[in-house]
Amino acid sequence: DEISNSSSRLKTVKSDSFVLHHFQSSSGIMFVMNSDVDTPDLQMHLHNIYTHIFVECVTRNPMYRYLPDDIIFCPLFDEKLLDYVKTSIK
Repeated sequence: DEISNSSSRLKTVKSDSFVLHHFQSSSGIMFVMNSDVDTPDLQMHLHNIYTHIFVECVTRNPMYRYLPDDIIFCPLFDEKLLDYVKTSIK
């Protein structure tokens, strides 16, 4: 198993059967995605999910109240995330 980090932040954990990609924003919000071992680094995608989907659909949404450590139950976030994963991550 191999662990890759930058500036003491965990980025990926690789095993023989999967790769766990991790992104943590400066505000502490974390996104984690699993992939097969042949998938390129997903840091850019996780950063885009945070900045363009989470921030826009959750934190700037006046109709949704997000509390840290809560599960995100925001249909707009779910919809945009699913669309992004289907169209952008190959």
